[in-house]
Amino acid sequence: MKLTEQSLEFVEIHEFRPQIEKILQELGSRLKDAEKVERIATSEGNHILANNGKYYPWQAASLSSGYPGICVYYSLMDHYFPDEDWASVGHDFLSRSINVIKSNGDLNISLWSGLAGIGFAAYSLSKNGTCYQGLLKQINDLILNKAEKLLDVTLNNVQNGSVYVHDYDVISGWAGIGRYLLLFKDIPKVKETLLYIIDYFISLSQHRISGENKVPNWYVPSQNLSLDEKLRFKDGYFNLGLAHGIPGPLAFLSQACIDGFEVKGLKEAIQHFAEWILEWELKDESGGIYLPLILELGEVVSQKVENKAHKEAWCYGTPGLMRAIWLAGKALKNEEWKAKAIESYKSTLLRPQERWDIYSPTFCHGYAGLLHLTSSIYQDSNDDFFKKPILNLTRDIVKMYDENSPFLFHDIHKNSKGNDILNMPGLLDGSVGIGLVLATLIKPNLIPWDICLLTN
Repeated sequence: MKLTEQSLEFVEIHEFRPQIEKILQELGSRLKDAEKVERIATSEGNHILANNGKYYPWQAASLSSGYPGICVYYSLMDHYFPDEDWASVGHDFLSRSINVIKSNGDLNISLWSGLAGIGFAAYSLSKNGTCYQGLLKQINDLILNKAEKLLDVTLNNVQNGSVYVHDYDVISGWAGIGRYLLLFKDIPKVKETLLYIIDYFISLSQHRISGENKVPNWYVPSQNLSLDEKLRFKDGYFNLGLAHGIPGPLAFLSQACIDGFEVKGLKEAIQHFAEWILEWELKDESGGIYLPLILELGEVVSQKVENKAHKEAWCYGTPGLMRAIWLAGKALKNEEWKAKAIESYKSTLLRPQERWDIYSPTFCHGYAGLLHLTSSIYQDSNDDFFKKPILNLTRDIVKMYDENSPFLFHDIHKNSKGNDILNMPGLLDGSVGIGLVLATLIKPNLIPWDICLLTN
């Protein structure tokens, strides 16, 4: 059952409508000036210190932190406030995104930092594919022209036991690219590439012999990790985050199945991924379900995992991961998996909030992501348990609104010295993502923007 505006009023979300609409309008006004947005996002004090230096929250071509994500926001604004011509603002940001393609002929094809993300921005503004048809064809042709060679490389990595996270994940890999291409699945050339992507994931879902051990093909060896991860995981790892781990391929394959793809081995791959993930279910001291963020090779080989760190976010943690399990249950009509997903969300929301390990109002690793996932599971389950948490999470986010912030909200990063407080406009880590979530609470069926997050 999908919630309508009327049924959302039943959970009293309408009490927040004036505040939310004020936030949406103000954010729309503040993002209009593209040069100012970029200037603020790249200002000297607005950075995080990373291993490779300062990280600034801005990449012009990025759906995550640049022009394409802002396009998606203005598309939603155009549907929410149809008499205010927000679409023309979105068109300006789309033009800027296209200029990045023209100036960078070697742009990658990923969803969150490349061509697929710009394509998704255009599709969001296209009024269900009725506009920008020529542009979408050009972008898709660029993606398809690069896809076959890249698929050959990543399939070879599977066969050689040398898989990278960015081969398969949502952010950079085939899970994200494939989910975008599903929007165009009826176009023969696109369907052909989708079938190749599905075959790649079927291969990834299998196991191989490594030394004396039987190891899943999605094992990432140490030499393929970042410098920081190599120090933490000397024998490599298995990633269970929706953003970078195996739940991303599971979500993509499940959606492909839901969309009618019938490929030998597809349902078996979904089964393999889902059963493997659920095998690692852990319990907290109150008996609540949670899943690890990452598993080390020794833990998988020994089948012994205890008291792992966990997080209640979209990118890493039980809520994002269990959304993929829900989609798998929907795809294979497995009610046990769907029930397990619902149980896990209840476990998360019953834990003390200070144990969620999230602090920011933003989507990727913050409250907006948890709110949207909770709202999604409520829409699908119609379970009254989720009404109060939806209200509480909405209240928490609205309280973090700051009119003195350039983009109305800050992204907060905990570190050993305290907090990094950043001004971030983007969809994943910034105010655009918050606005999209809040708008969707009031008018849930405006545009399917969360496709890019593989939550639907």
